[in-house]
Amino acid sequence: MNAIYSLPTLFPTFRKFPQPSMEAKMEQISFNFEAFFPASITADSQLTEPGHATDATSPNQQAEASAPVLQTPQNSNAASPREPAKPAIAPKVRRPRETIVLAPPPQPETPAPAAANSEARKFPSFADALSFLETAPDLTPTKRRDYRSALISAAKLLGQPPQGIRLDLQALSDTILALTPKLRGHQVKRRQNIRSGINKVAALMGLAHPHQPGADGLMPAWLDLKRRLDAEYDRHHLTRLARYCSDRNIEPEAVTSAVFTAFGRDLAASAIISDRTAYLRKVTNQWARLIDRYRELGLQALVLPDKKARLTFPATKFMESFRQELDKFKAAMTPENLGALHDDLDLPAEQRPFRPSRPLKPSTVALRVYQLRCAASALIHAGHDAKELTNLAGLFTPASRVKTVVRILRERGAEPRSSFVAGIIEALRHAARFCQADAYVHAELARIKGIVEPANNGVVSKNRERLRAMIEPNTRAIIMMLPQFLLEGAKKCTDPLDAARRVRVAVMIELLTVVAPRLGNLNLLHLERSLRRATNGKSRAMYLIVDETEVKNGVPIERLLPAATAELIEIWLEKFRPLLAKPGNPWIFPGKKEKPMTKDLLGSWITRAVRDYAKVEVHPHLFRHFCAWLHLHYHPGDYEGVRRLLGHKRLETSIKSYIAFEQDVAAARHDDAVLKERQVAKRVARQMLEGFRPGKVTRGPKKGAFHAEKS
Repeated sequence: MNAIYSLPTLFPTFRKFPQPSMEAKMEQISFNFEAFFPASITADSQLTEPGHATDATSPNQQAEASAPVLQTPQNSNAASPREPAKPAIAPKVRRPRETIVLAPPPQPETPAPAAANSEARKFPSFADALSFLETAPDLTPTKRRDYRSALISAAKLLGQPPQGIRLDLQALSDTILALTPKLRGHQVKRRQNIRSGINKVAALMGLAHPHQPGADGLMPAWLDLKRRLDAEYDRHHLTRLARYCSDRNIEPEAVTSAVFTAFGRDLAASAIISDRTAYLRKVTNQWARLIDRYRELGLQALVLPDKKARLTFPATKFMESFRQELDKFKAAMTPENLGALHDDLDLPAEQRPFRPSRPLKPSTVALRVYQLRCAASALIHAGHDAKELTNLAGLFTPASRVKTVVRILRERGAEPRSSFVAGIIEALRHAARFCQADAYVHAELARIKGIVEPANNGVVSKNRERLRAMIEPNTRAIIMMLPQFLLEGAKKCTDPLDAARRVRVAVMIELLTVVAPRLGNLNLLHLERSLRRATNGKSRAMYLIVDETEVKNGVPIERLLPAATAELIEIWLEKFRPLLAKPGNPWIFPGKKEKPMTKDLLGSWITRAVRDYAKVEVHPHLFRHFCAWLHLHYHPGDYEGVRRLLGHKRLETSIKSYIAFEQDVAAARHDDAVLKERQVAKRVARQMLEGFRPGKVTRGPKKGAFHAEKS
């Protein structure tokens, strides 16, 4: 019998919720449509059912959204204005709480918290905005229709009724409304129109500043500053700041970091913006370019406001000798010759376990240097004088300083078992190896790392939640066909660059699905080193090869690619890659000049593509978990296959990480065993009980034993 794989048994933390009763289902289905929309909205603008829409709202919003729908026992049989009266239904006697027909004495209402009341007064709901549009003056029928359509479409995207959505632009910036599906061209303009309509409705209701197109209302000094910028893209990022300062009569040379911070707060409440921090960073970059080009203007440097107090101090805070030894440590961890790290011939036997076996990657070395600065900064926060830290040995000598570092990090919000703290302890272990510390220092660092390092229980809960969304049948089907969808979309594009970007993302997702590489290896695939082509008669084969020195754990990657994958790569390399690559760029996914595409940029394109098509939030590394689940789904118990697929060194790593994926298979097998056993037991039990009638409990050799009496 074929096994049935069910999501509820995939992970131990997943539980089925109790199914609602038939009365609850009927209560959800029988709702009043007029309670959710104003009377002027036609039936073509319906949203989702309120029973599903109000689940995502807060308790206060649920009460407000459901108040016009739910009916109390006193008026449950009253006819609505648009529906005929229904016959009264007698309450069931066995449920006393439904037989009560007298209303309880009026109780004083409990006032809502002040924050909630002010929030409700400050931000009306979408339903209030729809009602406002019906009576708003100076609106043409076309604008009234467009603004109403924007509000209704936004409610559909959010999956909530208009009563449950507040016209809070800052809160809406954290929803799907702020994201633009750039890889699905037919939705881009529509999403932009929705955001523009909501922003204009908020301005009409006095919740945001009214939009002024172009350069209207800007001070002459700001107009002159904008003209000095070359590209339209650069001028666009400066427009909001120029308008904010012009409204307050602030000249460009009077803009300080305090003014910029106030501008950032005003920006959050005046428009729907997906990433306010990224936007402010672009503005500061443009402002820095203006300072470098036009020093005669006297512009002041702007600093982004910090969300929290920084832990690390700048390098100038530390002694010169400490900085020099930190530079020596950085150079020693990435030598061209491993023998430069230490002399193996004269190395004492007790020191051999503490010497690195191979050079570290530059990115890893940069991380270790930053972690050592974190440890030094934590000691300064604890009261140590920076002048005392003259070398790296001062970070762990005496050993009590390591405990001080851990305590300071925990006081600043780190968990008792934190990978961040464990990484800092690991950096101190590298520094102890570099300084050739004594064995007891290494033992103490290893002991403390064992205390603060989190237990490896497989996939973390956040990734488990995202993986559940990925392996849903409908979502999984879209992800598996996503490279083909992107390739078909590229063929329909009129813009060659847009088509090339779509095919590039298609190749990325295809390789993540077939080969399951790490992100650090995907962006560094080389045209000559990473691809090997072999011809055998009429057939051609393509191999993907990554050297062991480029892989995180030293396990090389060598995979024969399927024919469909190889064909997609050839299409990318021959037709579309030349449109995005500079001459001489040797990388499969080229970046600026002769560099490869950065990991962050590559990952953002992958995340955006899956979000646009499959409506789920993923990151590139999640595809490795997805491939492991897919392999175990079709080959239960084959952890050796998972180890070889993902390139793990040890089988225990694969088992510990993905043993939870087998729970649905084990549950299905157990269900099959129970079903087969009951089929056999059904015949045996009927034969054994044939001619017998139920007995009664009597006192016998075993107290309370059950005896069946023959009829």
